Formats: sequence, structure tokens, C-alpha cells
Amino acid sequence: MTKACPNCGSARVYRARHRHLGERALTVLGCTMQRCHECNERYARFGNSMLEAASLSAVLKKLILALSMAAAVLVLMGAILWFSHAQAVQPHDAGRVEPAGAGYRALLIRV
Repeated sequence: MTKACPNCGSARVYRARHRHLGERALTVLGCTMQRCHECNERYARFGNSMLEAASLSAVLKKLILALSMAAAVLVLMGAILWFSHAQAVQPHDAGRVEPAGAGYRALLIRV
């Protein structure tokens, strides 16, 4: 397999260092970062396909945004379920309504 830069066609394409955590996380998926020594472009290599680092950064930003929105929805759903459960648990006397002063009359009758 010959490595060639998709931008300029040069064969001087070598491994590059990871610039941020997103690029480092892609190594788990089998991605390697490459850099062309002729045109100085950076690429992410997935097998035989190459993706420009600039577009890779945009994809990672959108992925982080989507994951944070999903986490916010889960937190909101958890809060709604927790509050609805807290309101559902009530003591046995909660449904009974006593007239005003009925508690005092019961105390006076017992004495």
C-alpha cells in the first residue's frame, strides 16, 4: 500500500502527533494521523481512506454537541421522573380533609 497525499500527490506522508483529545480518542477506532511533508496538510487515515484534519475537527465538534445534548435530555428526564415519584409517595391521611378546628374538638372530647 503506497501512501500518497490526496492534496498534492506526494509520497512523503508520515505519521503525525495527536493535537487534541478527539484525535487521540480516534486511535481506539483504528485511526492514525498522517501529515504530508510537501504541502503540510494533516489527515486522519482509516484503513485506505483519508479524511482532512480540518473536517475531522468539525465532525468531532458536532459529535460532542450531540452527546452533550443527549446527556442534558437524560438529566432532564431523570429529574422529571424523580419529582413525579416524590409526589406520588404520600402518607395515608393525605387524602382526608378535616374541617377547621376538628383536631381541637377531638382533644376536648377525650379529656
